[in-house]
Amino acid sequence: TPPAPTGSVDFYICGPGATSCDDSGTFVSSESLPGTVVGNDYTVTSDPFTPTSAGTYCWFATWAGDENYPDGASHDTADECFIVTPKTPVIVTDATDGPVALGNPISDSATLSGTANQPDGDPAGGTITFTAYGPTATSTAVCTTTSFTPSPVAVSGNGTYGPVSFTPTLAGFYHWIAVYSGDPPNTNGATTTCGDENETTEVLQLQPLMNTAQEFVPNDSATITVLAGAGN
Repeated sequence: TPPAPTGSVDFYICGPGATSCDDSGTFVSSESLPGTVVGNDYTVTSDPFTPTSAGTYCWFATWAGDENYPDGASHDTADECFIVTPKTPVIVTDATDGPVALGNPISDSATLSGTANQPDGDPAGGTITFTAYGPTATSTAVCTTTSFTPSPVAVSGNGTYGPVSFTPTLAGFYHWIAVYSGDPPNTNGATTTCGDENETTEVLQLQPLMNTAQEFVPNDSATITVLAGAGN
């Protein structure tokens, strides 16, 4: 029956980017022995540590010893390291409900969620780039011909960004894609894909109407009426 250890165990952590650790790392807590006793095992647990940056971290625990165990003990092995991964956000977009008449603007907006704060605690940064493709003759999504790409929209954490808009000059179906750049090291990028729900807008060709009025003299007149939306 050996005597119980006395004193305290000091816990340190190193990272991000660590492959090992020692007492030059960040001090986390000091825990008094004997702690939880099971047979000849004496267990103490550090305070929790919350990383602020993605990367690799390693723990280091050291006990200075006491009069019965003057050599003390330390622990720093591969099983004391762990990886904190960046968060991958979700981006959901919503384009103009169609159909709309040619001559009217169409737009797209994006709602970003699931970002992580920057290491200094500020909201995730980066940008969202909106691109409109088309027009296509049918609603089947084809995103090869770029119609409109505005300046990237700056991001500050979770939220809704946009809308961005433009006025098409041709009728047809337009398809939007929004791409979030991400903000390393804590937040990955995200993108919508061609043909996502609520990302297609139909623009209708104007259909003028002509009415005539005949008189009892050898001439005629005509009136052309353009449907709503022209010139807007």
